[in-house]
Amino acid sequence: SFIPERRVGFVFLANTSPNFMTRIGNAGKLLYPLILNAETRAKTETRPNPSAVSSGETAISSTTADVPTVDALLQRMVHATGGEEALRRHRSIEIHGRKTYENQGVSADLTIQEQAPAMRNDVETWTAAGKEIGRVRVYFDGVSGGQETTFGQDATNDADANARARREDALHPLLELKSLYKKVAVRGSANVQSQDTWIVELTPEHGSSSRLDVSQQTALIVQRESDGETATFADYRDVDGERIPFRTTISDSLGETTIAVDSVRFNAPIRETAFTAATK
Repeated sequence: SFIPERRVGFVFLANTSPNFMTRIGNAGKLLYPLILNAETRAKTETRPNPSAVSSGETAISSTTADVPTVDALLQRMVHATGGEEALRRHRSIEIHGRKTYENQGVSADLTIQEQAPAMRNDVETWTAAGKEIGRVRVYFDGVSGGQETTFGQDATNDADANARARREDALHPLLELKSLYKKVAVRGSANVQSQDTWIVELTPEHGSSSRLDVSQQTALIVQRESDGETATFADYRDVDGERIPFRTTISDSLGETTIAVDSVRFNAPIRETAFTAATK
């Protein structure tokens, strides 16, 4: 793993797999704070003063006079995405695109299959230097899931990972946020990606909270922060009455990753076995 602009990187070698450290991303979550001398800063970091925030950073406003209620904002978000009728008409989705690991020189052909209420299958075929180097599959059948690879990092989800997948793999989470999370709250405003946003905090029964930044102008989700990952959404397009982001930029322990969508198909027939572990 490399972050060229910071002139740092690491190579991790292990003679047993799978284990916690060899699962994709875990080593980076532990090592990069040490390599970048960021551990102390992360522990003592406080919310910035809006007047002191530099360009490109997120300013959080403490002004709450005009903050909408949760129900009012969720209603706007559902309408902006296409409306409840259009969302419920779609029972499955198949997405094809290109995923690029910007800091590793690796790109992938990406297929995402989802089916209501919360089933998902992500398949990535990795290439580097013009050659196929491996495949990664992350699956969830609505109850349990895991990861399968061609290079020996297969793993099954623990209880916490399955609970997180049930929340995050919901086909249309906006229709279910208040049942998926113990608490949903609007926590003020911010400026993200040069857009004024409302901050929506999602608190699960167990585990850490997530944050959505929702555009005050369009009511579309601009950014999501969850479990050390920040995902930014852009280039929303209408597909069969539903608005889908065709570009996603992810920042996490692996550096920066971009997803560019090529095609979206709703109500595509998907085999039930697509969401379960492969038969060895």
